Amino acid sequence: MAKRKSSPFSEKVHVKSTKSQAPKDSKDSKESQSKSIKPSELSLRDQALVSARFHLQTKGFNGFSFQTVADDLQIRKPSLHYYFASKDQLGIELLKNYRQGFEKWVADTEGKSAKQKISWMIDYFEKLSGQGKKICPIGALCADINSLSDDLKKELLSFNQSQMSWLKELLQQAQSENVISKNVDVEIAASAIIAQIQGALQIARIQSNPKIIRSQLEGMFKLLKGSR
Repeated sequence: MAKRKSSPFSEKVHVKSTKSQAPKDSKDSKESQSKSIKPSELSLRDQALVSARFHLQTKGFNGFSFQTVADDLQIRKPSLHYYFASKDQLGIELLKNYRQGFEKWVADTEGKSAKQKISWMIDYFEKLSGQGKKICPIGALCADINSLSDDLKKELLSFNQSQMSWLKELLQQAQSENVISKNVDVEIAASAIIAQIQGALQIARIQSNPKIIRSQLEGMFKLLKGSR
């Protein structure tokens, strides 16, 4: 059996370095760990990204503050400004981090079959929905789109376009491997899959039923296979 890869929308924080030290006004190392954050194989910066990721995917971007993240890490809020000039900058860095994880996944799955990639994607979103009713970061940020800065919107669009490009390539591969019909318009299908994922995650939240994700996505790919 092939070893299962993480998804292109992986939960893992892409760690650039674990050597960053907390600013001098932070509390001691024992106090700098939230009960919900695993102790520090991660730098304070990366712990902040872990905290922000959780709150973004469960509460939305406007549902948490710098203070929320500081409380998770049990540090003073000014300590976060050592790493992020503002909450907006934290959001931008978080999206860049998601994108780095996505690009690593694309590289790691090169040479794998379309069926494997589709299976891993479905597994991921079903698991994500079961983890405290989380939704994907793009969906979470889109809910607050009217209050986001232009820079954050630009980063969000860039990440969305990267995922769209990957999905189109996946669908083209699926056509070449006879997983879906060659008559499928991959541009339209990729947009439909992303829209379906976002909607299914919200419905799964309402109904507390992560299995909705699997049934919706598997149903979509069956339709794409039978498209004439």
